[in-house]
Amino acid sequence: MSRNLNELLTRDEDGLDIDRPDFFHALFGIVAVNDDPEFQHRIKCIFPWHDKDRIHDEWIKRLVWFTGAQGYGDFHPPDLGSEVFVFGALGQKYHLAYLSVYNEKYIVPADFRAATVRGFRTDGDYKLMADLDMQIRSGRLFIETDSTARIIAPAGLFINDKKVA
Repeated sequence: MSRNLNELLTRDEDGLDIDRPDFFHALFGIVAVNDDPEFQHRIKCIFPWHDKDRIHDEWIKRLVWFTGAQGYGDFHPPDLGSEVFVFGALGQKYHLAYLSVYNEKYIVPADFRAATVRGFRTDGDYKLMADLDMQIRSGRLFIETDSTARIIAPAGLFINDKKVA
């Protein structure tokens, strides 16, 4: 039986009322399925406080930083077993969205713990792509690689406005 978020909060599996506060706006969930067949980074969750063995049968969309035309936006799928907060539009079961959450299993790495440090770390390839110009500006710029560095620049490579290649 498929149920909306309000029903998950207020009724048990038999449809009997559960005494819960009515101020819930988001649910805590655990990612159980993340191989979205439509490649939208949707997930399916277990709501452990409700039933730790049952995967909610509706796909849940990801709340994202930004989107654009098809193929543009940010793409960060959550790992299986990671924590998410699930939100529902008007409690409807077909309009769910999630945000990933750091937890005790996903500790911020030591080199990101300072309040002034921001960044990304990924366990796979990471692509940063722009169809037009991209600008990187910083006080200092460090580029480090454990292997080779390859720059493809058909019009040339310039350092301090001087062509070097």
